[in-house]
Amino acid sequence: MAKYTFDYSIDTSGMAKVSISNAGIIFSREAIELLGYPQKVHIGLDKTKKVMGICAATENSTVKAFDFVTNEKKKNWIRIQSKKLVAEVSKLAKLTLGKDAVSYLAKLEEDEGTVFLIVELSKK
Repeated sequence: MAKYTFDYSIDTSGMAKVSISNAGIIFSREAIELLGYPQKVHIGLDKTKKVMGICAATENSTVKAFDFVTNEKKKNWIRIQSKKLVAEVSKLAKLTLGKDAVSYLAKLEEDEGTVFLIVELSKK
């Protein structure tokens, strides 16, 4: 058993983050970089596991794709405005959104050949 239990999440600057606010879903530069700067993304929710997954959209996809890195400026910061999606995420994460955003750390995972940016909505 470890002698200490260190909390390494005190300073999360420079880490991939996805934030939720009334204004939309906001992606940090690091989160955008992890995804590889796709032009469009899919955003899905696993309601059982309380996880949001973001992946690059395929060209011939038949599901909703959101514009992502559409110009050089968007490599640093992106906000996706979807009231319906924000409402679902807020409900799933049990958030009461005000004017401040709620940030989550994001990590990259692969599932069946697809790379996802994973956001665990149960962990703030």
